Amino acid sequence: MADHPEPSVVMTNIADVTPVPVSTLTVDHDEGTARVLVSAAINGSPDLFVSNFRMGPNQHHPKHVHPNVGEVYFILDGRCQMTVGDRVEWLGAGTAIYVPKGTPHCTDTGDEGVSVLVIFPEGDFDKVGKAFVDEDPS
Repeated sequence: MADHPEPSVVMTNIADVTPVPVSTLTVDHDEGTARVLVSAAINGSPDLFVSNFRMGPNQHHPKHVHPNVGEVYFILDGRCQMTVGDRVEWLGAGTAIYVPKGTPHCTDTGDEGVSVLVIFPEGDFDKVGKAFVDEDPS
């Protein structure tokens, strides 16, 4: 872990984290913002990457897969349509979604936005594989 601090307890208030466009972390047509709360770079976490992902009304997070890790979404507030594999549902606050590794998934919002806690079992986001799926409908 030469590039990251030793693991340590760090308490991060979301209000203290500057949101960055998620497109700077993925692809140009990805919409929303991310605030990284726990990661190898922040507190040396080798096994968790946690961020707050926010999408405004009528935004789209393109269909993609993570070939090497699963992912957990927990909806904090708002609503979104989640597509996970062949399943498509509108979901609201309090819902947890587990996406197994290699499963195509995407997120869309309607007239309201959504705030989601995103968790990966890998502290270094650069090690989270991400491949966008060509048949994405947008």
